[in-house]
Amino acid sequence: NLLRFPLKLQLLSMTDRLTNLLNKGSFEGECTYILENTLSTKCRALVILDLDDFCYINNNYSHQCGDEVLIRFGAMLKQYFPEPNSVGRIGGDEFAVFIPSTTGMKELQNRIQNFQREIPSIRFQGESIVPSCSVGAVVTSSQSSYDDLYRLADTALYNIKETNKGKNRIVVS
Repeated sequence: NLLRFPLKLQLLSMTDRLTNLLNKGSFEGECTYILENTLSTKCRALVILDLDDFCYINNNYSHQCGDEVLIRFGAMLKQYFPEPNSVGRIGGDEFAVFIPSTTGMKELQNRIQNFQREIPSIRFQGESIVPSCSVGAVVTSSQSSYDDLYRLADTALYNIKETNKGKNRIVVS
């Protein structure tokens, strides 16, 4: 049992304790490793998803309800984008998916739209809460760094939030 303790600590340091997804540092590290050490003949994509009106959920239903939304949203992401894709929680209500092999923008946009349509409502203390998310994504066929991909996807997400007051929208660049 003592021999497994360091491994358990290492795992805890790599994952978000609430959602059991990769934490921000581990997600970035995994993406960087893949980008720097593998060659791909297909496109790669980085997707950033931000839950819409998450503060409203926390403030009007409770932080316990907000945690439940985060847990279910993360589990659905992991199910919808299984390995070899990487899924992480990179901020309070922000998640990211790295897709090491995709055919291009159209395929990615379709996958994201299908994901958004399938986000289930959550029953909490007799109330039905319907979470939604806005998405910024980048698709590339060239060698790019994680920082470059992140900056592009984050800018796309920011533009949605700023210009459309982002509710359940997608921008893929």
